[in-house]
Amino acid sequence: NLVGQEGATLLARFANVTQMPQAQFRNLGSAITDLGNNFATTEAEIAEMATRLAGAGTAIGLTEADLLGLSAALTSVNVYAEMGGSAFSSTFLRMQASIQEGGDKLQRFAAISGMTSQAFASLFESNPMEALTRFVEGIKQASDQGMVLSTVLGSVGIKELRARDAITRLANAGDLLRDATTRSSKAFKDNVALTREAELRYQTTASKMAIARNQITEVARQTGNLLVPALRAGLDLIGPISDGFGGLATTIGKLPAPLQAVGGGMVAIAIAAGPAMWGLAKLWTLYAPVTAGVMAMTK
Repeated sequence: NLVGQEGATLLARFANVTQMPQAQFRNLGSAITDLGNNFATTEAEIAEMATRLAGAGTAIGLTEADLLGLSAALTSVNVYAEMGGSAFSSTFLRMQASIQEGGDKLQRFAAISGMTSQAFASLFESNPMEALTRFVEGIKQASDQGMVLSTVLGSVGIKELRARDAITRLANAGDLLRDATTRSSKAFKDNVALTREAELRYQTTASKMAIARNQITEVARQTGNLLVPALRAGLDLIGPISDGFGGLATTIGKLPAPLQAVGGGMVAIAIAAGPAMWGLAKLWTLYAPVTAGVMAMTK
């Protein structure tokens, strides 16, 4: 459902923010298509969420594939772009700030993620998406252990209700985030999903056209069988009708110019009347005396 000018504009904005090369638009389309086909979300929702996450995500080093995978995961747990975009953007920046500053918050982020401060900081620098995934998985473990998630998230400065809700939904979805980001990276690299989708659409379209052609042929056959008697009857009428109009035309041709115009108008009206043509042709023979009288008067 990501089509037309609206879809093109959305993807162009995403590419502008992430500074994605123009040559990778097909890769982008392949990743979005694959995610839309395999998760409980749509291509449009993924693209909209990714565009909202692009600014902060690019700032911390997330790739286009990372942003799409994260977006697919968030929208699959019913987090809307308006809410999830700002919520996760603030989480990105808060996590980055804790690593740059060090201290207690970095230790808390690392502890939730099941790592040492140094290991978490190194992972964040080299693979921020993996660091974020480890953090979300740590939140899930904390929940399983009976900890109050609002307190756990508050310990690292995540106090916004929207951010807490989005992270909690992802955490409770099990391996959804990891599966989505892994699939997105593979689809972006393989760059085949878009082509496959197009082939399926083409096959479906060709099949529908073939079916439609067969249906039209059958309708034409059935219609022909039903109309043949009527057509034959109509052909039988053509002779008398043409004869009647032939006599009419001859008579009109003998009239003065003004009356010829009137007669021509009468013929046009008769033709437009359609079914009345048959009656007109028959009635004309009754009007012959009148015509003769008109001719005499014009002399």
